[in-house]
Amino acid sequence: MGQTTFYQNFRSVMHVSPLQYAKSVRLHKAQVLILEGKNASEASHMVGYNNPAQFSREYERHFGYSPSATSVA
Repeated sequence: MGQTTFYQNFRSVMHVSPLQYAKSVRLHKAQVLILEGKNASEASHMVGYNNPAQFSREYERHFGYSPSATSVA
């Protein structure tokens, strides 16, 4: 299967691009790590972000609140 066909099929099934899906999976994993007690910087590095500021921007864009607002309940 070619790349274009893969992207089209993936988007038709998942309703997002493969890159958007991968980013969402990483951010959800980071959220779980934060809820388990990791700080935002640790969680961001554990899911593959090298830039904490970029991670914070993408996290807030995705969830609607900053990583520091994610609390252990």
